[in-house]
Amino acid sequence: MSKPSGRRKTVKKPSAQPAKCLTFDEIVAAEDCPLEPFPVPEWGNDSNRNPIIYLRPMSCDRMVSTADFITNKKSNATNEEYVQFLCEMCSECIVDEVGNELFEGKKADFLREKHFGVVQRIGVAILKMHGMTEESAEEKKTD
Repeated sequence: MSKPSGRRKTVKKPSAQPAKCLTFDEIVAAEDCPLEPFPVPEWGNDSNRNPIIYLRPMSCDRMVSTADFITNKKSNATNEEYVQFLCEMCSECIVDEVGNELFEGKKADFLREKHFGVVQRIGVAILKMHGMTEESAEEKKTD
């Protein structure tokens, strides 16, 4: 058995291009929230028979409040609280094709007027994007 030489191993970095530390402005400007198209046939009409919306991943703040609701409040939430949570989450994540929120501010209340099944399906898709459903957790285990 040979003794360790006492020298540290060095890790070779890729030689193609040296790593460059990002600046604050570069981090803020980074587009790290890819949009996902999501079909909503229930919202179609004669002029748009294949309607889609785009879903944007949750911000860190929204993720914290969502995780808190799911782990601490969901089982004890009233129907009113659950619907409010669902509509607020969806309103922050439903965007147009360039990422602009469609339900800013008090417009989230308009989602309360839509069919619950549709809004819930959108909510589940948002949660899946973040691995926050039992199904998405199982998929990650098998990857």
